[in-house]
Amino acid sequence: MTLKEFSPWFDVEQLDPVVLATASFVYQIKDASQLFIYTTGRSAMLFYGETDTATAIDDVVQSIRMRYPRARLRFRYRPETDTAQSLADLLDRFERRFGSLPHGNQAMKD
Repeated sequence: MTLKEFSPWFDVEQLDPVVLATASFVYQIKDASQLFIYTTGRSAMLFYGETDTATAIDDVVQSIRMRYPRARLRFRYRPETDTAQSLADLLDRFERRFGSLPHGNQAMKD
């Protein structure tokens, strides 16, 4: 995996906090069982995030599971040196393509 490539998708139950805590990265969480309706299209994407600790990911996954209890959550990540800028770029691209942020990120927009 190069700096600009995401890992393969895997089920969130396969998250290894020890491995993920060793680097800064951006990540995506989707529901592999359905597509969500956005303003200008459909996507399985639920959340984009960034972190340098796996603890934050556990909190996000628990929150998404509470909101979408039947979802088949899948996860992928990409190591980054500037996670904040990379996340902003990913969210901007998603919003331009689908007309709004991923559902899990919508409450975060001020």
